[in-house]
Amino acid sequence: MAKKSVVTYEAVAEAMQALFVAGESTAFPAVYSKLGSVGSAKVVQGFMSRWKEAQRDKLLVVRRASALPEDLVSSADALVESVWLRALKASEAVYQQARGELALERSEMQAAVDAADELVASVERQVQTLQGELQVERARGEERRRQLEEQALRLAEDQVVLAEKDRQLVEQRETLAGLTALLESERSRHTAELAQVREQLESNLADLRTVHTQELQREREYSEGERQFVMRELDAARELAKRDATKAADEIAGLRVERDSYRGLANQARDAASSLTGKVEALDAEMTRLRVSQAAAAAEAASWQQQTMEARLAQEYAEKALAEAQQALKKSARLAESDGKA
Repeated sequence: MAKKSVVTYEAVAEAMQALFVAGESTAFPAVYSKLGSVGSAKVVQGFMSRWKEAQRDKLLVVRRASALPEDLVSSADALVESVWLRALKASEAVYQQARGELALERSEMQAAVDAADELVASVERQVQTLQGELQVERARGEERRRQLEEQALRLAEDQVVLAEKDRQLVEQRETLAGLTALLESERSRHTAELAQVREQLESNLADLRTVHTQELQREREYSEGERQFVMRELDAARELAKRDATKAADEIAGLRVERDSYRGLANQARDAASSLTGKVEALDAEMTRLRVSQAAAAAEAASWQQQTMEARLAQEYAEKALAEAQQALKKSARLAESDGKA
């Protein structure tokens, strides 16, 4: 079933009659504007042609029942026909001019559409390039994020190791402190024992000197026999003193050996403390290096986030430009379609 037109012949005839009476152009643009720019251009042009033919037929009809002479009627009809033909030629000229202007506008519009197509193609290429770059940046970002996660994991493991080493260092320091306290205690005890032994030896020697002096005094006073007896007693006392001195010397030697053993333990403790101090310094240096590495990784992550944000902004700008170009292309297409209908 054919689609019913929204414009009628009567509406077109009324519009053309009003323009003709007002002395205005009856070309298509004026008539179409008078109609409110509704209806198909082809239908409106058909109605316009029909109206013009009807007006021509009215003017060319032979009037037989007129009170005027036949020659005057013929002359008037010829004049009216001439005027009408000139009006038609003027209308056709205006129509052709309007059509030429419309063709020029259509050509310009086509050029604008072609330029818009080229702009859209350029924007699409830029968008594809930006999307490719964004994909590359995303891949780099993912790789860098994975590296940062691995570094963070290694840092956490190193921190656990450092904590364990700190705990061991504290234990070793506590052990060293205990050994040092024990060494000082043993040193104090052996010093006291050596002082007691020295006092005892000095006391024994003093006693021996006293006995010896007394024996000498008695030897002068007693006879030879008694002196021999005294000498024997003195030798016995000397032998006893000698044994006591040997025993004391052995005890002193044992104390010295024990003292040397504790000194060796103290030296070992000092060496262990020095080794632990070196390990602590190395651990501190490693911790500093890890902290610097973590700071550099954080800075690089911030830089990557900035680059990603810039790439996203560029993509949004390109998508916006593409949308505007597509809207311009659609608008141009609608205008071209409207001109084609005209």
